[in-house]
Amino acid sequence: MKPLVFDLFCGIGGCESNKSMKCKKSARIGIISCAALLCLSSASTLNAQTTINLPVATATNAATATPANFFATVESYFTAFDTNNQTFGTNTHYEMWTGTAYQSGINLGAQFGIEARPFTKLPSLTIGAISTLANSVGTLAEQEIDLGWSIRHYDVELTLGGGGMDAFHGGSEAAGLKGTIFAEVKKALSANTFSGIRLERVFGSGQKANQPMVGLFAGFTF
Repeated sequence: MKPLVFDLFCGIGGCESNKSMKCKKSARIGIISCAALLCLSSASTLNAQTTINLPVATATNAATATPANFFATVESYFTAFDTNNQTFGTNTHYEMWTGTAYQSGINLGAQFGIEARPFTKLPSLTIGAISTLANSVGTLAEQEIDLGWSIRHYDVELTLGGGGMDAFHGGSEAAGLKGTIFAEVKKALSANTFSGIRLERVFGSGQKANQPMVGLFAGFTF
């Protein structure tokens, strides 16, 4: 049986001998032409079926993005409890910390604090002492003695209390004895370390009596 391409390009042209040079040449031309048409057809089909999906940039509305609220962030941080943490367990008798006090965004000076639980039968009762340094290095500006009652919940400790302050010359307060109330929250960082925030109000004349004082600190238990 003669090939189809051979018949097309030989029979139609009136070739009577399969050995004719003209017919063979026509057959080769026909084969090449069919192959070229087949390649073009395949390429067209592939191009039609192949789709390249490019990422489309999506416009974002920057105006709808609201900055994270500071107090909401603090609340989220202190209410994410680690149920396996025992930093503020009943075996913790002392806490020591250092930090900085602020009022209306103004740095009032460095602070050093220590808290103790001296009574075994009253583990929630705390006695604390806080020293505030003036901006001058090594100058003691204020000394506080506090009594507080602490509530512990896993890795968080809340302490409420009050006490007295003795303000010296050179600090933000007028010299003399004053009263204080405070609220303090600590968050465990590891088995023996923590960070915290302290809100305090001073009763009496002076700068702190006008606005609450905010203290940020970090420390350890022993």
